[in-house]
Amino acid sequence: MRESQKILICLLLISLAPILTSAQIPLEAESEFEAAVDQYTVDYERLMTSRGRSSSSSAVDARRRRKVAPQDTQQEISEAFLVRGAPPLSEYVGSSSLADITRALRNNFAPGTALIFYAYRGDVFQVWLIDQSGLQAYNSQTLSGRELESTIYGLRSSLGVDSLQSARAPSLVGLTVAPKPAGSKIPMDRAIAEATALLLPAPIADRLNPVRHLIVAPILGIGTVPFAILRPFKSNLFLIDRMSVSIVPSLFDIETRIKEWTPRYQKPLVIGNPYLPPDSRWRVPPLPGAEDEAIAIAKLIAAKPLIGRRAVKRRVIARASEADFLYFATHGVASSRDPLAGGFLFLSARSLNQGFWTAKEVQGSKLRAQIAILSACQTGLGKTHDAGVIGLSRAFQIAGVPRVVMSLWSVNDKATAELMKSFVKNLRSNVPSEALRLAMLDVRRQRPAPSQWASFVLFGIPV
Repeated sequence: MRESQKILICLLLISLAPILTSAQIPLEAESEFEAAVDQYTVDYERLMTSRGRSSSSSAVDARRRRKVAPQDTQQEISEAFLVRGAPPLSEYVGSSSLADITRALRNNFAPGTALIFYAYRGDVFQVWLIDQSGLQAYNSQTLSGRELESTIYGLRSSLGVDSLQSARAPSLVGLTVAPKPAGSKIPMDRAIAEATALLLPAPIADRLNPVRHLIVAPILGIGTVPFAILRPFKSNLFLIDRMSVSIVPSLFDIETRIKEWTPRYQKPLVIGNPYLPPDSRWRVPPLPGAEDEAIAIAKLIAAKPLIGRRAVKRRVIARASEADFLYFATHGVASSRDPLAGGFLFLSARSLNQGFWTAKEVQGSKLRAQIAILSACQTGLGKTHDAGVIGLSRAFQIAGVPRVVMSLWSVNDKATAELMKSFVKNLRSNVPSEALRLAMLDVRRQRPAPSQWASFVLFGIPV
């Protein structure tokens, strides 16, 4: 065969590659996506209703109406979201068809951005990978809810973060902790492999190479998984080695435009180590490094931090409504039983409980910050719901903050301070998701244990 013919054949094969790849995606993948989004819409409406935010009509009907909504109406919806915070679901839910999601990824995000969407219906666990040119991969498998929960817990357990949590997180005196799923602790590498196989199965993993910014639209407890440490590349590389990762508050946020990130802070608010009065009902471990952390962060952004007794709840709330940058180096509590009243940040007050800034209070606020950084334990946890997790991070998003950096477990003061200082420095020239990725890689050089560098995640979209 002539050399020119070989070249021609190679070029032909390259041009056919997308067609051949598409042929590997099951024909029902798109219709299954539409059905899953319909169910997700119902689940999300229930989630919002459970938070005291209801829609005036069926979310599914709203979704269908938006399929024919004019573009200027969509723009009005986006602007209303930015001005008022998250309105009732029926006011801003998009059509979220596969074509709409593809178009939004292409028009609203940097090249190399892709979305992973999960669905769980009738013991069938489904995963779609969509990038700026359309559906790239799909996987479906039979899975029990217990298997999903066990895999997520197994990963967390292998990192040893529960012992960190029990030693450093505040807790009620005499509180009986609910039993964890049965089973012995498994090695970390095995736990990572099992979580990767479940959440990034082979058809999905094989198409991740071009991705540089991965957006995860989670369900159930998937949003509490440290995706940064998954290994889908048939090597020892972590996901964070190749791309940034963000957890989107809902699938519908993909179609909602928000103001692009700008590292100019005119009214920053930094809170550090509030004074916490003694209380016989609570065991609150000290945070010796939180004050130094807040002072260091404030210096980086030319802010005057509220430290100790100055971080009084009423003062913090008053200033938070005008702040464009929020940073909390304090204790936090998540509750799976009562996520709105039982999930809160600790602030100063005359009595300990008067200083609790609850998720319910937060979501009822009107905030204008570009980002809220919750450098406190458990801020990414809460009550598991079909459409995600109800907790503090979602409360800040509902209040109008489009980006929330949250923690999945407690980390020692030094590791947290190192990560946060690197993160804030990297915010000067990177969007928050990429800045967090670079900070993780920076800290990992000195602290290779994933439990020390992978605890924080961005709740928002990478713009």
